[in-house]
Amino acid sequence: MDSNTANNTASLLSRFPQLSIFPGSERFLLPGLAKGAPGCISATANYDAALIRSVIETPEGPERERLARRMVAIRAAFEKHPVIPALKFAEARRSGNPAWRTVRPPLRPLSDAAGRELLKALEAAESD
Repeated sequence: MDSNTANNTASLLSRFPQLSIFPGSERFLLPGLAKGAPGCISATANYDAALIRSVIETPEGPERERLARRMVAIRAAFEKHPVIPALKFAEARRSGNPAWRTVRPPLRPLSDAAGRELLKALEAAESD
């Protein structure tokens, strides 16, 4: 079973209600919350933890849906690239510290062209 699917997470939440089961991506956060998950575990939470927290804390309704669409769009922007180098590229840009682009082998830094594409996608996602 793939541990990163909504069905598997839902099954685990149903079978083990005494445990804190966290979906492995923000893509599965809303269905997980509906079944009792306390949040999600995601590499991209390093970029948008405040937004994910807002989705968790906002009551069900149009505002939560809007925030969730933004959250998933940010996730999708990162998924178009190797996620860890993309996260490091975005953090380097956000912090102004180019050392953040450093990755360990076998990973390779995100190219400048891919980084510009990422930043453009993130800007679009964040403006929703």
